[in-house]
Amino acid sequence: MKKLTVIFALCASLFGCSSNTTPNADIQAMKEDFYTQVDEGNLVFGALAELDDTMIQDVYGIDPEILEDYFVGIPMMNVQANEIAMFEVKEGHLDEVKQAVETRLDALTEQWKMYLPAQLELVENAQTYENGNYYFMVISESADETIAFIQGYFQ
Repeated sequence: MKKLTVIFALCASLFGCSSNTTPNADIQAMKEDFYTQVDEGNLVFGALAELDDTMIQDVYGIDPEILEDYFVGIPMMNVQANEIAMFEVKEGHLDEVKQAVETRLDALTEQWKMYLPAQLELVENAQTYENGNYYFMVISESADETIAFIQGYFQ
């Protein structure tokens, strides 16, 4: 009977923990690895400018106080739509961030609608990914590969 109880307890702890926890992904480590992947030609992005707290409010309408951490890279030149956003969101604020990303995508759609059709297509094919309190958005011709790269941090 003791063996059965021990086996049950082990199974419950293993399955309970593995299915209900989200790995702690480090946004800054992901950013560094992202730049390495870009430098090696594995992910296609142009030159990116990183947003600071003031710019995150201006560009995305997100109060940095609701974020644990973030990295957002927007194109340095107005002829590209490539963009990446990585957010670790404080508890209870994920829907705000998701809405802000939707608003940003709508604004980019309007921006590129009559300007460069190829860039509009990238925006229309933007990829998002959510895991726990993390939310990601990618605009790039390698959006699928970038999302797969991000998902690797959660496995």
